[in-house]
Amino acid sequence: MSELPQYRYLHRMAPTPLVPIQMEGSSFTIWCKLEYLNPSGSTKDRIARHILEKAWRQGEIKLGDTVVEASSGSTSIALAMTCAQMGLKFLALIPDTATNERALMIKAYGGEVMKILGGMPEVIKRAEVVAEQKGAFLARQFENEDNAEAHQLFSAHEIMTQLPDANIDAVVSGIGTGGTLVGLHRGFSLA
Repeated sequence: MSELPQYRYLHRMAPTPLVPIQMEGSSFTIWCKLEYLNPSGSTKDRIARHILEKAWRQGEIKLGDTVVEASSGSTSIALAMTCAQMGLKFLALIPDTATNERALMIKAYGGEVMKILGGMPEVIKRAEVVAEQKGAFLARQFENEDNAEAHQLFSAHEIMTQLPDANIDAVVSGIGTGGTLVGLHRGFSLA
């Protein structure tokens, strides 16, 4: 097992704030987790860091290796940033319909972009082929259990420690891979 270079190892990301919102005329408080304050601008920084550090500790990747992922944007941006921090190469396969701004952000972090004709099923299939051809690590955000585990270990813990009474009645979240909701559910259930 290779050790992460100390200057690159960022075991946990800094917590993002949980901000209370009170609707006029309501006695309920809505708490908003400001995940856009993560380094690359989304909650996907959490899964990128967790997936890659775990793969490194398990000997699946090492300095200079290539990481490949199929993504419509945010996960690839987060992986590109994390790969740059860890000394890894990154190749994002994205649908040809993805915005050019996303491709530019991936490239700004040093990643490469391959646009694939079709939707996510075609992109995912192509990523599997490309990763095998290159002998690269495929992050597999849609099926990798480390996606939900990152939210179980880190996001849920942050929320529970930031809430004044740790009482959660409901969670509202966007859904892509489902990792955030699954991880939060597991984390809250175990608390």
